[in-house]
Parts: sequence; C-alpha cells; structure tokens
Amino acid sequence: MRGEVPDERELPAPLTLRLYQGPEVLFSSDRHWLHPLFDLEGFFARTGQDPAATRLVDRITGRAAAFLVVRLGIRELRTLLLSRRAVPVLEQYGVRFRCRELVDRVTCATEDLLLDLQDPEAAWALLRERRLKALRTAPPPLSAAGPGTGPPAAAGSGESPGRG
Repeated sequence: MRGEVPDERELPAPLTLRLYQGPEVLFSSDRHWLHPLFDLEGFFARTGQDPAATRLVDRITGRAAAFLVVRLGIRELRTLLLSRRAVPVLEQYGVRFRCRELVDRVTCATEDLLLDLQDPEAAWALLRERRLKALRTAPPPLSAAGPGTGPPAAAGSGESPGRG
C-alpha cells in the first residue's frame, strides 16, 4: 500500500472522485456516497473506455466502494482514506491500491451491511437497490449538468459522505 498516494492536484476539493488514463482526466464527480461509482458504470457503457486501462482516485474508499471498483474492472486505485475492511476485497480481485490513511472502518451503514459478503455481484445488487431507494426520496438536483460530465459534476444527493 505504500507508494504514490493522491494529493490535491489529482483530487482537488470539492471533487470526491476522478478517473484518469495516464495524465488525462476522463471523469470527475463531486457527488457523495457511492453515487460517483454508479455514475462511472454509465460512463464506461457510454464511452467504451476500458476500465482496466484507467486509474481511479477516490477520497474515501470503504468495503462497498471496493466491491464496486472490482465490479467495474478498475485495476488501480489511489485513495485518501481506505478502510481495512476494503483491503481483502481489493487484494482478492487483484486491484493495485495506495492510500494516504488506513482506518479500521469508515462511518457508513454500507460498511457494516457488506461485512460478510464476498461476491461483487451480490454486493452490487444490494447497493443498487439502496441507491435507487435513496434517489426516489432525494430532492431534485441543484444543477442541470449530468454526473461525470467533467469537473465538477452534479450536486450531491444528501447521502452520507462516507463511501462505505
């Protein structure tokens, strides 16, 4: 886990997530919770970009985010804050990762919800349902810009800022 970690140049505030191919920024988001990772799924579908050829820079990575990173096919992750609960998921699926700070857990309900899960598809299905429920109850977005359209993207959803 030691080595090159993200800094403010790679992930300036208020961004929560950025996707790179080499030095080029492909996708940015300032949304919270797991929404940017779900938005990335749409980005990859729209663009045909190979996830394995990219590097993800994230602000907070918990176990749920690790499952989504694995499911997306991203092979390299740099994060400011990493939960120890995410490490086995990343290691099991061969995701190279670096972090600035390693913590026992992130403060997010999804961190506990997925504690016993091992399958990225099962985690995705459970998280997708939680996301859809949150989107149905969220207030309308403050911006007309769509997520992942470049730095910065749409406003946050009101979910907890932790990325379980």
